[in-house]
Amino acid sequence: MIVKTHKVDSASHVTEVLELTARKAYQDIRMGAFETLAMYSERFHEMYRAYKATASATNPVDIKDEVQAMDFFHGLDNQLYAALKTSMMNRWATTAVKAPKTPNKVYHLAGNWIKQLTRTESGYAATFIIIEEDARKTNKKRNPGKGKPKPQ
Repeated sequence: MIVKTHKVDSASHVTEVLELTARKAYQDIRMGAFETLAMYSERFHEMYRAYKATASATNPVDIKDEVQAMDFFHGLDNQLYAALKTSMMNRWATTAVKAPKTPNKVYHLAGNWIKQLTRTESGYAATFIIIEEDARKTNKKRNPGKGKPKPQ
């Protein structure tokens, strides 16, 4: 299986270097600007599996689900999920809601988050030009007696 022979992107075969590379890759994972939430989730889980694969009896790798959830949350794209991150951090600080227990709970939270678009739409304005003489002629055709002085 390819995953077993190529666990981590590293040129070294030294166990400590492989573990360091996998740990840093896991810790530094961030959602890319053009990456979907599903793509980020898959990459996050693969990165954790690669990190966990470097474990040994003397150096076990077992990150609790709650910690993984916060790692996943932290890696969400700030452009898309800044409002979610701020809102959730405030809610957790006030204990209004409990922090998610798994990365999948964060995934569902982010997937259901309604993102506010910050760009404004343009092209809806219209300009009308009325030429006075044309308007007077059109009025005369519609109301032939209008505009003439009334007899006294």
